[in-house]
Amino acid sequence: MTWEDSHLREWAARALPDHPWRPRRGLDRLGPGAETALAVRNIDAALADPMAFAVVDGEGSTIRAVTFVRPRQMESDAFGFGVAGIDLALCPTDTTDRIEVLRANLSQALAEAGERGMTMIVLKVDAGDAELLVAAQHAGYLIYDVSLNFLAEADRWDQPVPPPPGVRIDVYNEGIDGVLAPDDLAALSARTTAWEQNHHRADPRVPIDAIERFYGQWMANIGAGTWCDQLVVASADGQVIGIHSAVMDKELLAATGISLLTDVWTVARSRGRGVSSAMLSAAIHHAPPGCRHIEWESQARNTSVIRAAEFTKTCGLIRGAYTMHAWTDGA
Repeated sequence: MTWEDSHLREWAARALPDHPWRPRRGLDRLGPGAETALAVRNIDAALADPMAFAVVDGEGSTIRAVTFVRPRQMESDAFGFGVAGIDLALCPTDTTDRIEVLRANLSQALAEAGERGMTMIVLKVDAGDAELLVAAQHAGYLIYDVSLNFLAEADRWDQPVPPPPGVRIDVYNEGIDGVLAPDDLAALSARTTAWEQNHHRADPRVPIDAIERFYGQWMANIGAGTWCDQLVVASADGQVIGIHSAVMDKELLAATGISLLTDVWTVARSRGRGVSSAMLSAAIHHAPPGCRHIEWESQARNTSVIRAAEFTKTCGLIRGAYTMHAWTDGA
């Protein structure tokens, strides 16, 4: 890390605690300073990534805004064009003309991403930061999804939700590779691809076959256990009808010592039967040793998963956010 990187990191660490858009709002409930520690850890990862870059407005003590951009390799490989994500867009709330400062910063990030061979940029804006949302829209970013994040805490865990009649729930915290057959993975991937409310499907410029490749690889990673530390499988009549997968947040664990299951993925072949509720409940009550928190995200329009989270009676809403896309060709 260069001196300039270190100075940028220190500025970001000072700006984070009072910032309205923190990547994982509500995580301070897990332990003092957890949110800031994790965000700084993510900044360190971005600064260490040779393909990542930061757009800085100002220098030294006069920095006003910083946007951290990092390539998304799996999406880039699946889509056949460069995809990057904005990990953080920071600008203190007392900055004069904050909307214009953010707009200029995000516009510059988009232009530089294009110069580096990126085609699409993904930005997530916290629902509490209306100024960043407006700035992003003025810079050419469009909303393609609205999501909600829930946090389940061990001290609120009650009796598990029983599965519907005829449904079996199995939980795997190890030995995940091979649990799901290739046909099961293909069927679950197809269902996920067909979900029109995910932000990839909502953007008409992302080809359907590219989305199929992306979610096919995602499911393959889950099935191989390379992107899954806990797998919950719902089955009926010997057929897999749903899965719930999660990974241990290793960055948070390294930064704070807190164990949290996150990046949760819930897919059910049928809705309204209580399968999702039973899977979420099983995940909570059979979490790996030492893990006392599970965080998951759902599209705001996916009422099936939201109702499932509410039905477990262990979850609290910690964040709402907008997922936005911008294309470097300006179209």
